[in-house]
Amino acid sequence: MIGNKKILFKIVIAVIASAPILALATNGMNPEGTGPKNRGMGGAGVAMATETQSIIINPAAVTGVGNRQDIAFGLFSPKERGFTISGGNAFGLDQSQISDSNVFPIPFYGYSRQLDDGAAWAFTVSGVGGMNTDYPVNFSAAFGDTGPTGLDLAQLFLGGTYGAKFSNGLAWGVTVSLAYARFSAEGLDLFDNAGTSESPGSVTNNGTDSSTGIGLKVGLLGQLDNGGSWGVSYLFKTEMSEFDKYKGLFPDQGELDIAPTFTVGVALPIANNITLALDYHFIDYEAVAAISNATSIFVGPFPGPADPSTFFGTSDGPGFGWQSISVVKAGISVETSPTMTWRGGINIGESPLTANEFSTAFLVPATIEKHLTVGFTKKLKNNNELTGVFVHSFEECQSGDFSGSFGGGTLEACMEQNFIEVSYGMLF
Repeated sequence: MIGNKKILFKIVIAVIASAPILALATNGMNPEGTGPKNRGMGGAGVAMATETQSIIINPAAVTGVGNRQDIAFGLFSPKERGFTISGGNAFGLDQSQISDSNVFPIPFYGYSRQLDDGAAWAFTVSGVGGMNTDYPVNFSAAFGDTGPTGLDLAQLFLGGTYGAKFSNGLAWGVTVSLAYARFSAEGLDLFDNAGTSESPGSVTNNGTDSSTGIGLKVGLLGQLDNGGSWGVSYLFKTEMSEFDKYKGLFPDQGELDIAPTFTVGVALPIANNITLALDYHFIDYEAVAAISNATSIFVGPFPGPADPSTFFGTSDGPGFGWQSISVVKAGISVETSPTMTWRGGINIGESPLTANEFSTAFLVPATIEKHLTVGFTKKLKNNNELTGVFVHSFEECQSGDFSGSFGGGTLEACMEQNFIEVSYGMLF
């Protein structure tokens, strides 16, 4: 049995390492939840310990998920994401495009083990965030540039978690993660010259580059007098190494860090077989220069005069212009029989895009604010379980100013998404 588990572990890790992992533009570039049980409740679950994926949300959950391993596979489909530039752009960039590449696999693996006196440890491999667009026509085709346009960012965390309980039963947990990111950009020829970038030639069409960092997340999980629970977790900002091939695109010579997050919530039993969960989630995108720095600080040759200190790739240079966002997550879990549980949830957040910082929204149309989720768990023989979830993210369109430095006009961006995931849990 132990030998089979080792073989399974090696297979899963190999698949995850080779897969084009992506989880993008739901709550900004962060997923609306982690794991089918959590996602089935709208992403609410910082106060719950139901699967190894719970440890991603709150490291203290490691003390409550038991001895188990979970293997999950999801398909993410961002439908109809695209943009329109109108209003008579001075460079002739008025256009409308819909992105290709509309299905992405998202695998997960988690293993947890309980120790003596309430302590526990776990190992998880998860795709945590990212973004992707793939437009068939070059954004600056009006200048004779050819080839597709888009970005591809995928982030992967390999986490080791340890947790224990204080004498009063309050659980704590710490996760240390190796963060790995890969990035590529193509078709950004308009931004790749000595009049827009500090490092021309390191902006676009350079293939895939990678970045690494060390992440730290901490959490607490406590009990309420009514039988419910509360939880809180915090992910510190993850400092990543630079994308050297794209040092002329991101601020500070190619630096793209991972934003800190804060989550607090409760899980409340309202009957023997019904649990309500409510979370508040804050994503501090404004702590990351590449994500939050205003695009509008760029002053190029048009209308001029150019200011090289504001060019792309400079120290504290232009970014996506995003704002930090708050998300409210609410869900319900109903156990209809000893072997069957159903879930439903909503997830309502904010778009990180603002109307006055909209010039890069065609690359990352993170417009979505509302999600509806449904899921189930079926207990199987041998103490195993099968869990599934479906998430629909409702179409949202936003519009804003396209910078006068790039010819001006109005940019509208739209996105709609669907996600389905199945997880097999093995308890021992």
